[in-house]
Amino acid sequence: EGTNGFWNMGHAACNRIMSGYVLQNGGSYSFSPITPTKPNRRGGESSTAFSRFLTRYGAICIRQEGKRVRLARLARLLVAAPILTGVQLPWAFCGLLYCLLPESGKLSSIAKLLMRSTSGQAGLHRLTIASHHFMSQEELTTPIGQERLQDCIFRIAAPDGRLVSMCEFNNNGFRDQYYDSLGTTDD
Repeated sequence: EGTNGFWNMGHAACNRIMSGYVLQNGGSYSFSPITPTKPNRRGGESSTAFSRFLTRYGAICIRQEGKRVRLARLARLLVAAPILTGVQLPWAFCGLLYCLLPESGKLSSIAKLLMRSTSGQAGLHRLTIASHHFMSQEELTTPIGQERLQDCIFRIAAPDGRLVSMCEFNNNGFRDQYYDSLGTTDD
């Protein structure tokens, strides 16, 4: 579930992830996020179909497969959820293109864009931006800091074998212990 146009993983105060598409049209670029809560430029939800697709099939990756495997997987998606993948998702994709293009002459711009894409002068590219907000030593001791530590998904093995949050690892000397165990110096 996302807030403020971001998807959250772990505690909402720690991580932010925003995915979207970058439209390359000649030498210009525009970004359109696919978020759970952000309305599109026409006032509707920009991502209802995308969110439903990601909820159902979020782990699918076909970009490194051969053409036949990609087509077979896409066909299985279409059979498994024909309305979502065959109607709603393409319609949402057209809406995404519509939102990415300048306000004037959108329909003719879409046609021109499709023509330019065949020559490589235009394209649609995925972009994901992720950030993690680490806590200071002081923040770790607060009630909200303890809550964040409990919900943390960014964990690493401490020297004693326990999995601890990266904030705890950074602030409790574990990082220094690790570097010392490697025998590295600051020369």
